[in-house]
Amino acid sequence: MSIKVLKNYQTIWKIVKNRYPRPIQDMLILGLVLMIHTLLSVAVPYILKEIVDQSHTTNVVTFDQLFTWKNLYILATAYALGWLLMNVLNHAANFLSARLMTKFKIALLHGGVKQFFEATFAEQKKIELGVYQTDILRGADSFGTITYVILFVLVPILFQILSMVWVLAHAIELAYALYFMLFAVITFALNIYFTAKGNDIFTAMYNA
Repeated sequence: MSIKVLKNYQTIWKIVKNRYPRPIQDMLILGLVLMIHTLLSVAVPYILKEIVDQSHTTNVVTFDQLFTWKNLYILATAYALGWLLMNVLNHAANFLSARLMTKFKIALLHGGVKQFFEATFAEQKKIELGVYQTDILRGADSFGTITYVILFVLVPILFQILSMVWVLAHAIELAYALYFMLFAVITFALNIYFTAKGNDIFTAMYNA
């Protein structure tokens, strides 16, 4: 069953590549934006923790020295720039995601229309256009969703978990980081399991 699914996915991917000039390039750009956003979401709390830790260490910097008006302006500016950068990256990722999904759908619609017109007249008469169009749209949505979730949701989540484990191992303790990773993996697996079960129930209700 899994081999058949992979073959179907590969076939659809070939159709997409024929109608979509540079899918890999756009996917790499989106992946880079999401990776930078993920790194910032992990690094900013760690940096803030280091600042707080240093503020309590007299041999590094005193409380009065840290919270002078000049330093407060610097910290506020740095926080504002970080917040702005993360929001810009978030909006850029949303735009690139929508653009990628739309191009997937357009490519598959174009391929479906071409396949319909390349069929013989007798074969065209057997096809219900409404059902045919609905199947193409559902297939395009499914292909885009599967591709996006695997590459741009699951992979960033795993990358973020590993990054947080690294931060926790350096900031607190390795054992705590390993416990966190174990809990995150179990939660992640349960979410996938319940999502798959929910889809099976929905499919059974839809086919009933």
